[in-house]
Amino acid sequence: MPLYQIVVLGIVQGLTEFLPVSSTAHLYLTSWIFGWQTEGLDFDILAQGHGSVTFTKADVSEGRGYFEDLRAGVAQGMAQGKSLAELKKTLLLEKYKDWAYYDMLREVDIEAAYLNLENYP
Repeated sequence: MPLYQIVVLGIVQGLTEFLPVSSTAHLYLTSWIFGWQTEGLDFDILAQGHGSVTFTKADVSEGRGYFEDLRAGVAQGMAQGKSLAELKKTLLLEKYKDWAYYDMLREVDIEAAYLNLENYP
C-alpha cells in the first residue's frame, strides 16, 4: 500500500475513532470510494451507525456513483474556472434530485468537494 493511502486512511481512522460505530468500516468505505480496495465489499445489508436506515449493496454502489458524479462535476467546473458560488448555482446533479435531503445537501456537498479538490488535487 502506498504511503499516501496509509496517510489518508490514518486521518480517516483518527477522525472517525470517536464515533459510536466501527471506524474500521470507514476505512473499508474510504478505500472503496477511492478505488484502493482490491477485495469486494462482502455484505448484504449495511446498518448505518447514524439513524435507523439500512442499505443494500446496490444502495452503497449508488452512493458511490453520486460521489463520483459530484467529484467529476466539481472538477470539471473548476477546470473551466468556475467559482464555488457559480458551481453551487449551476451543478444540479439532477440524476439525484429525488433523493431525500437533495435540496438541503447539494450545495453543502458541492462545497465539500470543491474544498477537497482545491486543497488535495
